[in-house]
Amino acid sequence: MAALTSRGVLVIMYLLAAACAETAEQGRGGCFSRLFSFGDSVTDNGNWMRYARSPGAVARLPYGETFFRRPNGRFCDGRIIIDHIAEALGIPFLTPYLAGNTSEDYAHGANFAVGGATALGHDYFRKKKLDARFTPYSLGWQMKWFKKVVDMLSSKQGGPGSSDQVMASSLFLVGEIGGNDYNQALFQGRSVDEVRTYVPDVVAGISAALVELMELGARTLVVPGNFPTGCNPGYLTRFQTNDTAQYDAMGCLGWPNDLADLHNRALKAELAELGRRHPGVDIVYADYYAAAMDLIADPAKHGFGGDPLVSCCGGGGPYNANLTVHCGMKPATTCRDPYKAVSWDGFHFTDHAYKELIGLGAKTIVVPGNFPIGCSPGYLTKFQTNDTSQYDAIGCLKWANNLTQLHNAALKVELALLGQKHTDAAVLYADYYTPVADPGKQGFAAGRPLVSCCGGPYNVDFGTQCGAKGSTTCADPGAAVSWDGFHFTEHVYKVVAYGVMPSVLASCGTAGNGN
Repeated sequence: MAALTSRGVLVIMYLLAAACAETAEQGRGGCFSRLFSFGDSVTDNGNWMRYARSPGAVARLPYGETFFRRPNGRFCDGRIIIDHIAEALGIPFLTPYLAGNTSEDYAHGANFAVGGATALGHDYFRKKKLDARFTPYSLGWQMKWFKKVVDMLSSKQGGPGSSDQVMASSLFLVGEIGGNDYNQALFQGRSVDEVRTYVPDVVAGISAALVELMELGARTLVVPGNFPTGCNPGYLTRFQTNDTAQYDAMGCLGWPNDLADLHNRALKAELAELGRRHPGVDIVYADYYAAAMDLIADPAKHGFGGDPLVSCCGGGGPYNANLTVHCGMKPATTCRDPYKAVSWDGFHFTDHAYKELIGLGAKTIVVPGNFPIGCSPGYLTKFQTNDTSQYDAIGCLKWANNLTQLHNAALKVELALLGQKHTDAAVLYADYYTPVADPGKQGFAAGRPLVSCCGGPYNVDFGTQCGAKGSTTCADPGAAVSWDGFHFTEHVYKVVAYGVMPSVLASCGTAGNGN
């Protein structure tokens, strides 16, 4: 499957997770049995606190105060994005890699993210004569940790193909990562023009990790882009200027946001290329940038109060992000209600903001049902029988279509439940079954709708496929339903698409309210 790029992927991810959790609760088995996460302090849930001899303020209150009631290594007042995804999947919060010892510790996955981590290794920065004394646990190191965990899980599971099973049943969140590669240079005084030249290398580093995961057997990867750092109170404090031309209408610095946008565009292009090279893998781009900008542009709409560019916890100043008096240090203060704040400590979001980020973006999600496979020439050839009772009046195999209808009925019920739970999104069922099951009504040639145009009796030969020598093509593909016995003609796909569009367009008015 080609890489999916969508501002709404956060909603899709959350709805998918919710559906998986509900499926698991009903005893039908979850969509993903494990969750593996890589990244930096945005995703770290305790690795930095265990690695660093002096972890600093993150090991003290008020970090963790609103949910865990204690500091736990998260750079937040409570839960972070990975926690909300785990909750939706119905699995426990992930074990930080450095906190685990046995396969049981990683039964539901692991989090390899470390505060301060970069996509590239230290050698890259040393060659540019940059101070590289920050955390050594780059994305490459995190991949080494991951392989150790997979070996542990595979050994416990045992049997041939156990590693493949672990990979195929897992969801991978790779990032957000790369922001610190730019931060290290910018905070050491390098120009933004120089740092822009790092982008191809940073994206290549992320891509290398993704390729390695896919080669190990990963099938579903979510890859977030960078946040709009120009709206970050820490950045706004560090690079504060009297030049008003450098700020946008919201008060964010333009050049850091331009850098983040450059990174994100390069990352999306790379994911699209990876999707083309790995058609059997779902590579999903998660647009953290757009989701965060939506939240910052209209905080009240999402339940936040006050100025979204001012951090909840900090040492004072116009953005409450004092770079020498950090959150957790004396005399830093904490806002009365972190739930109303967007930024927690000047560099990281609050628990509430992270939860909102997951839900921002998509307002219309279309989920198709399955086609009537009993009418597929490929199925009709493979399961051909002399028992006429197995065919319906059109000539389709009844048992195969009954299986499809069972799937579609269950899917519609699931989507209805999701729609009730997530009223801010239009979750639509796309009926792919009906248009194909009644081809005559759609203007296709009468008499032989079950015969493929290109390719026995259904013009399907498993030894001579469409395009091979000996195969033939019908005179008018526009009058045919099946193209090659397994896929439909362009005409069919057009009919199906136009059949779905009225529902999608009808949802636009609802989805667009308030915008």
